[in-house]
Amino acid sequence: MGEPTEWTYEGELLSQVKNIGGKLGFDAEQELKIGKGRSDLLLKFKDKPIAVIEIKKPDVDLSDSSLLDQVLRYADSYRKYYRDLKFFIVHNMKYADVYRWDESKEANRQINLMDFMEGSSKPKISKWVRAFDFPLPIIPETKSIADYRMISTTREVERT
Repeated sequence: MGEPTEWTYEGELLSQVKNIGGKLGFDAEQELKIGKGRSDLLLKFKDKPIAVIEIKKPDVDLSDSSLLDQVLRYADSYRKYYRDLKFFIVHNMKYADVYRWDESKEANRQINLMDFMEGSSKPKISKWVRAFDFPLPIIPETKSIADYRMISTTREVERT
């Protein structure tokens, strides 16, 4: 048995959604590459895609602007394919940052100082906005994937 990885955590999360969420109408599946990106899990409710979950290692800072740009690109790619997709979640075991699709004219992702420091003279426009003011705590004390005790190193999601 090796060390737990993002893939073993992905496999465990997939299993938990199916086991616990299945009774409520939820399901999840490994998501394949669509467009320019590939996310880890597609969450469904009553067979309808509702959210994509992108899993990162615990040491990945969810406030990193390059991660946010990557996540928004993925979310836009998935939204083109799954028109009913309403949520995009970035999860590093410690926290989950939840974005929701907002059709309103006023929708625009929050601008921060880094947008202008990185050479961009205008903010990036997106219909994906934060669902909550702060990331949701999941297991805040986590330092590594191995800290999640339920992970089996043999339960990796099959990669295609």
